[in-house]
Amino acid sequence: MSVVERAAVRQKLAGKPSDTVLPFLHSLMIPEPPILRLETEFPVDEKLARDWDRLAIETDAPVYMSFDWARLWWQFYGKNCQLRLFLFSVGDSLVGILPVYLRSVGFGPFRIRVARLVGANIPPKIFNPPVLEAWSDNIWSAVIRHLFDRDRCDIVSLGPVSETYKGLQSLTEAALNGRLPGIAGALIDRDVHTVYRLPKNCDEFFASIDPKERKVRRKKLRDLEAKGPLRVDVVKEPVSVEREFARFVRQHTAQWEAEGRPGHFHAWPRALEFHQELVKAQAKLQRVRLMSLFVGEENVATQYGFAFGKNLYAELPSRATGPEWDRLSLGCSSQVKLLESAITEGFDTMESGLGHYEYKVLLGGQEQRALNLRLHATRRSSQFRTKGCSALRDLMVVLSQKVWYKRVSPRLPKALRAGQSESTLNFDF
Repeated sequence: MSVVERAAVRQKLAGKPSDTVLPFLHSLMIPEPPILRLETEFPVDEKLARDWDRLAIETDAPVYMSFDWARLWWQFYGKNCQLRLFLFSVGDSLVGILPVYLRSVGFGPFRIRVARLVGANIPPKIFNPPVLEAWSDNIWSAVIRHLFDRDRCDIVSLGPVSETYKGLQSLTEAALNGRLPGIAGALIDRDVHTVYRLPKNCDEFFASIDPKERKVRRKKLRDLEAKGPLRVDVVKEPVSVEREFARFVRQHTAQWEAEGRPGHFHAWPRALEFHQELVKAQAKLQRVRLMSLFVGEENVATQYGFAFGKNLYAELPSRATGPEWDRLSLGCSSQVKLLESAITEGFDTMESGLGHYEYKVLLGGQEQRALNLRLHATRRSSQFRTKGCSALRDLMVVLSQKVWYKRVSPRLPKALRAGQSESTLNFDF
């Protein structure tokens, strides 16, 4: 496009409200070069928050890429880190958002500088950054070049992202096709995550389940109904959410303590305080969902999650424990009721988190690969530090995660058990 043509486009965009700029540009299919605004602190800016979330929903980014999630994560876990908010705009409208943080990891001569997406590693999620495809090549190239050239990073770890992420091809092409000198890397399988594509009604959902599994689920639900009438209560009003969340935390923690494990809110650093603030912020936007299954008047299971756009994000479950409930397969039965509730509310998909769970697949969940794009600087001094730090990371993971956290800690008295070490989690790149 010529300079004159670009000037004409800018003149047409001038004064237009932001929610009309993007459709206008899409209709022309003109990749107007985006302008970068780089922030090193989270701005107190209500308009930015609205525009950020609008873009995230438009690009099908997860709730973990929403403004409040990123802001609060940084507030709780950003100590001793440096923030880089890459905000790309065309006209008055955001077209790309990359929230990144920098942290020094390692010791002595093996100390390196690592860049990761805000929110990554405590705990890992699916982070599909909100970037419009028309500008993704320019955006990814600019961000990666800045992190390596200006911030002198040794490692840039972008992910986990889903294999279905619309920006994955442009991200990998920008990073791995040799256009950016001094950088090498690879796309690495991190895990799997489960996604449910929700039908229009509950009958279609049951019809989609394997016949043998459908028969088992119906029997378990009848067994539950024999103990009392079933109902699902969905709490989402701000005035009730915080109280219901506190009840959920108690049930979730009791469930895991019965198995000698700490549960999410004690396993991850400051997780309870983080989620309490998260619930306050997201409840104001009508995004929190606490879906509780009752048998008679007894709350036997709850699913804590978030609505974002047309998608539901199942964050954590809880259920009653004890012989009478264990034999009734409460976990699977409550998952069925959760899916029915999501279908009734009109969600298109439900994201069910990282990790392989057989019961999720049996209920129609589709497992997708979760990937990390791990890039490293090829300068000799950086490679030396990176190799040493990577060896140290492997040793710490074995000692802290596989030996201490999974084997030793569960066998200790409750007062001596500890959650995961934040210093060890920092090596998760």
